[in-house]
Amino acid sequence: MSVANASHSPQGQVAKTLGGWRGSLEAGELPLFRAFVEHTLPRLRGPFLAQHSPAKVLAHLETAFRFTQKRAPGTIKCELQPCDKGVQILTNMVDQPFIVDTLRLFLRNNKADYLGGFNLVFKAERDANGALTGVGEGTTESVVFLEAERGEVDFDKDPPHILMRLQTAEATVRDFRAMTRHVERYVEKLETEADRRPDLASACRETGAFLTWLLRENFVFMGLSDHEALGIQRLSGRYCTQPEGDWPKAHDSGFVRVRKSALESPIHRSGRIDEILVTLGDDAETEPLYICGLFTYRAVTQPSRNVPILRRVLANILAASENTPGSYRHNGMANVFDSLPTEFLFTAEEREIVEIIERVLESEVQQDARVQIVQSGHDDVTFALAAMPKDRWNDQLRESMQDVLRRTTGATYSDHGVFVGRFDTMLVHFYLTGSRRLGDSELEALTEQLVELA
Repeated sequence: MSVANASHSPQGQVAKTLGGWRGSLEAGELPLFRAFVEHTLPRLRGPFLAQHSPAKVLAHLETAFRFTQKRAPGTIKCELQPCDKGVQILTNMVDQPFIVDTLRLFLRNNKADYLGGFNLVFKAERDANGALTGVGEGTTESVVFLEAERGEVDFDKDPPHILMRLQTAEATVRDFRAMTRHVERYVEKLETEADRRPDLASACRETGAFLTWLLRENFVFMGLSDHEALGIQRLSGRYCTQPEGDWPKAHDSGFVRVRKSALESPIHRSGRIDEILVTLGDDAETEPLYICGLFTYRAVTQPSRNVPILRRVLANILAASENTPGSYRHNGMANVFDSLPTEFLFTAEEREIVEIIERVLESEVQQDARVQIVQSGHDDVTFALAAMPKDRWNDQLRESMQDVLRRTTGATYSDHGVFVGRFDTMLVHFYLTGSRRLGDSELEALTEQLVELA
């Protein structure tokens, strides 16, 4: 059943109104506009249709249609304008993932609450100059129309920033297959290196298993470089990250080092860009591999005991504890390990991980509040874990603790996670980046303040 025949549906009401619609269009523009509406109307979501009258929907579609009238081949078109509600964003580019996510991330970063809009995917025919000549066949394009509150948006300075974000998203998607092929070939090189160097075989194969794990929807690949630059590493802008600088020491079980970039991700979701460096040493025949992007939600929420590299870290910790496998304490240590953030486990030393596990187990037995704070010696990351009886826990307490941590460390970004331990013990961890390094007395005072809150 066509939209036009479903006259009682919201789309049907818009289609019915379309017959008499003129708007500000010239007579010669009406046939192409009607084709545009008929092609895109089924893709309009219910909430947008419910918020606007049929005439208002057509007015917004006319705005989108006019915006798509001309776009030079291979370019991204974007516009940021004030509107009655605050801010209006229009973009037109070849369709791909991450367009809407990237625009809404820009709004969130600028404290501009999203109010509504649409992403219309349509097939466009254009002439050699980029003028729209037909709809329904041709290249699949996206036109996005978003409205938001003003927030901290700067109409003069932000349009280039939006364009740069979309160019970053474009580079990420364009080179995705090439980047994953590079990683697959690197895994093959690690197998070759393992055969060549029996003393490194275990670490090479575990590193290969980690890279394969990344490929299984556990990482958003934004850029990569070995002998070739791909993704955002091709770009000359601020988001082209580099492997230089200090890195955490690799865990003994592999050749993988992980750190947080100083740059906030411009696409997909908020957070610092994750950087990964694989190096086998000066005598290796395999060149270093540098990857940047974001661990996915799937990656950071699965049990860490199943993640290559980290599973060996846990095995080492459990072996050193000399607890009987399957015992209450053995299982408790593994459960606490699983509750810790993936990014922290990759960057922390085994000694630091053991200290945190012990602190949590003590809290479970003593039924009191314990806090452990770890600051990285190589970057601006702070990790804090608090364990407390369940009856003391509430979300307001979590917000208060997070505020104290951000205020004291000056962190620019923070995330948290909550885990229910044994004996009704609540574990809450905070992962902060952009934080300043605290002195011993400051760390002690901060720890005491958090314990008092808990």
